[in-house]
Amino acid sequence: MLKALTNFLIARHRMALIVALVSSAPMLYWSTLLFADVRADLKELLPKSAPSVLTLRELERRFGGFSQLSIVVTSPDAEANRRFSDDLVAKLEQAPQIRSIRNKLGEEKKFFEPRRHLYVDLEDLEEIEERIEDAIHDAKVAANPLLVDLSDMSTKVTLDFSDIEKKYEGELSLAKRFPNDYFESKDKTELAVILRQRGLAFGLERNQALVALVEGTVAELNPASYHPDLVVGLGGDVKNLIEETTSLVEDLVLASVVVAILLALVVVGYYRRLRSMLLIAIPLYVGCVWTFGLSHFLVGYLNASTAFLGPIVPGNGINFGLILLARYIEERRAGTPVDRAIHTAVEFTAKATITAAVAASIAYGSLMVTDFLGFKHFGVIGGIGMVLCWIATFVVLPPLIVFVERRWPMDPSKERFKLYESGRLAALPARWVGRHARLLAWFGLVTGLAAVVVTVLFLKDPLEKDFEKLRNTGAHEKGAAYWEKKVDKIFGRYLAPQVIIAEKKSDVPQIVAALEKVIDEQGDNSPVSDVDALSTLVPKNQEDKIEVLERIRELLNDDLIAQLDDDQAEIAKQQRPPADLEPFGEQDLPEGIRADFRELDGREGLVVLVLPNLKLNLYHADEIRRVAEVLRDIPLSDGRRVESSGSFVIYTDMVEAVSIDGPRATIYSFLGVLILCALVFVRPRRVFFVVTPLLLGVAWLFALLAIYDLKINFLNFIALPITFGIGVDYAVNIFSRHLIEKESAPPPKAIERAVASTGGAVVLCSLTTIIGYGSLLLARNGALISFGKVAILGELTCLVAAIIVMPAWIARWDR
Repeated sequence: MLKALTNFLIARHRMALIVALVSSAPMLYWSTLLFADVRADLKELLPKSAPSVLTLRELERRFGGFSQLSIVVTSPDAEANRRFSDDLVAKLEQAPQIRSIRNKLGEEKKFFEPRRHLYVDLEDLEEIEERIEDAIHDAKVAANPLLVDLSDMSTKVTLDFSDIEKKYEGELSLAKRFPNDYFESKDKTELAVILRQRGLAFGLERNQALVALVEGTVAELNPASYHPDLVVGLGGDVKNLIEETTSLVEDLVLASVVVAILLALVVVGYYRRLRSMLLIAIPLYVGCVWTFGLSHFLVGYLNASTAFLGPIVPGNGINFGLILLARYIEERRAGTPVDRAIHTAVEFTAKATITAAVAASIAYGSLMVTDFLGFKHFGVIGGIGMVLCWIATFVVLPPLIVFVERRWPMDPSKERFKLYESGRLAALPARWVGRHARLLAWFGLVTGLAAVVVTVLFLKDPLEKDFEKLRNTGAHEKGAAYWEKKVDKIFGRYLAPQVIIAEKKSDVPQIVAALEKVIDEQGDNSPVSDVDALSTLVPKNQEDKIEVLERIRELLNDDLIAQLDDDQAEIAKQQRPPADLEPFGEQDLPEGIRADFRELDGREGLVVLVLPNLKLNLYHADEIRRVAEVLRDIPLSDGRRVESSGSFVIYTDMVEAVSIDGPRATIYSFLGVLILCALVFVRPRRVFFVVTPLLLGVAWLFALLAIYDLKINFLNFIALPITFGIGVDYAVNIFSRHLIEKESAPPPKAIERAVASTGGAVVLCSLTTIIGYGSLLLARNGALISFGKVAILGELTCLVAAIIVMPAWIARWDR
């Protein structure tokens, strides 16, 4: 069938090329649509049916969510910062997409300050009253032991409520931190404006619109007119998502261009003919646009994992054309006519390359059995990509060779391409195998056993838990992360609340109580630091407290305060409540406060806002998991459980998905490759020689990961199952050529000739694949960089195992 197809393609080469190119035109259009929709949201990596994603969507439907944009105004002039921030807030606060925007303590301070005594527990108010009475009594007794003249207080009253004040430090922290009301740093050179958007931070277009609005308003105000050195920076999750997406797209474009240039240079440099670039590029182009065009319908968009398949698929898919063209040139150098050379090249490379293509497709396809979309979509695109690139190579390259040969015929006698000459890619490995087979065989065995031991130790704790290493590296230098650290320093607390919505109002006190219990039990190490609901902002037992406060006011009268020294007088004034205190309810709270707890349909009283503890490392997986465990599932007294979601829950689910789906995909990949090799090579000894170097390469890979402290994350885990499929490619091609060479050469020499003849093309294939993966090293995203490093190491270890160690083992066996 393959021979008949090749005959047809040679005889109808013009028609075959026209059909291939015409069919690629609509695929190119659909490929463009695919790459135009790149989504960096980490939410997109989880399946839409995941509980955390479903809960998040319900949360957004009812509440709209919180996403924060931090605006930092910095200059040496505090007054200029204040004036600019006031004007900025005035211009932005009426925008419909903004839930709230603040640059200082405003109406909430005016409301809470005179009512702060009502937020003290009734027991503590009674304790304060008792201490005041005791202090006055002690002073009178000291002045007049017989208490004849009760007005004689020559001995000073001593008031001490420091222990009670310490208990309520958290409630008063912001007021004390910002004595001038503005959200300023201690040196007054930096001022924060906190903007909360209606909606979660996962909507890219909405975020871009908000940032455009803010940046436009800033430009309209002209910061330099307030102070020549005034600078405005943006941080928060709104800006962070935009930066991550923008950098992902920019990195994708850069990597694709670099890969195209390097692949062209490598191909031309290896084959020594410009025509070789044409012969390799056109089939590869057809295979790639078929892949991405079809993926537009199968997947629809690219996520943070699949975006870089743009350079990776060409880097892997080019291998089939390299091997087929290398064998064709080899035949032409031997004087074989064009048609016969094409037939021979197809005949002797089809089995090995289709095995390699299917193996790679199985490796990619193993990712499709997972629920994690970061794996599944990668498997879909990569899996069909390997098969379609192979089909395009064997359908397009033969007629293309005929087309080129008939217009620019090759002179075999002058062809400079030589596979087995000194200095060629495979010459050195071939000589090593011929001269040092015993040493290389033992080297592979010993280092393989050592690598297995290191791998076992590495797998005890393989996952990357520091998410800081996976972020956009530029964000720390001048991006969102840089400005957000300034905001954290200004406030000394985490500002982006996680949202919980109760089913009914009676659930809210239970939710609050459960979270406050965690805070009380774990103290400074608690995963959350604060919990608020509208009901918690209204103090309990107000009427009873007011009665006690009236008595305290009578005790701390003007006559008493006049007799105190300055320090004691200040304490008395702080504890002296105002005269007009009255009970208040949720409806009396300021609108700016109530808006943060209001659902989209206007309902109030069901929203609970929780702040994670900034004292913890909230970019570390263990701490993120602790926050998620507290928030995702809160038990109620009647047996029901309140589920919540948010960035911490999403991150935790991602880590769990990787830890479950990653090993499963890796096992499926290996089993698939093993079964394929068994079907193709049949005999156990042959299967052993093909699969063993793959296992050796993977063991070496894990050992190198341990040595260089490269942990596994949600993205680079993909490199492990892929390594099985692509890594076996090299062993398959070398071993297949070895079987051919055995027909005409003695066994010890057959493997040397196999390495010498096919090894060059294999090394070239590995080089092009490394170029595809190496493009990831140009990225600014830490996760993509780590993916590139792991994939390149896997390539190198599998290549060395296939081109040096496996031939050495075969040579020793044959001898």
